[in-house]
Amino acid sequence: MGGIILSVLVLRVMPGNWRLACIVFAIMALLCLFAALRTLPGERAEQSRDPTRWRVVLMKSGMFRLLVIAFVSGVASAAWWSFGPELLQRHTGLDSAITHMLWLVSGGAGIAAVFTGNAAKRIGMRGVYCCSLVFMAASLAALALSHGFAWWLFPVAALSGAGYVILSGVLLVRGAALAEPSPAAGVSLAFLMLAVGQMVGSVAFGQLYGAIGAAGALVVFSGLLGALLFISPEGER
Repeated sequence: MGGIILSVLVLRVMPGNWRLACIVFAIMALLCLFAALRTLPGERAEQSRDPTRWRVVLMKSGMFRLLVIAFVSGVASAAWWSFGPELLQRHTGLDSAITHMLWLVSGGAGIAAVFTGNAAKRIGMRGVYCCSLVFMAASLAALALSHGFAWWLFPVAALSGAGYVILSGVLLVRGAALAEPSPAAGVSLAFLMLAVGQMVGSVAFGQLYGAIGAAGALVVFSGLLGALLFISPEGER
């Protein structure tokens, strides 16, 4: 989320010069690479004594269901994270300045995920999971109905950002719990399926966008998130 906020600030300083902005971020990535080379140990990690560990993790009870949920979540999230600025400008008809502000709000709202633990104590992790799905589904549905600027677009953008970060956290935590005694493997698998889902979702949303328009595509992807309400990562309806 911090990267999204920073990207908006960079584009505001260099409006229209997206090539230079990409160069700036490439330089920042290289700086991170050099820092990682200096910080991370150089010796090779000890090879796992169990060559079938990943297979064992995949076979754990509930893991396949979790990975399906992560994949579908990634697919549905692509509507906003891959096409958000495009939708705000072409479908809703906003100018670039308002679009940047909404994107900044969406990225900043992801910070709300720090309260996930407190919320889970009150309504349970399943409740947090359902709330995050409702946040994302409602924001996509509202965006489908939007035409022109309205004040409620700011909470819509905030719900998209917060909902995705909270949902990702729930899935990663669940992956770690299911993969015990190899929690890192569960986190890696859940994160991988989120990323794969976003790649597939970007292509699928683009095709739907061209075929039935932005409103129809947003409603379909909102429906995907709504369908996930009936599938809990904990295995209960």
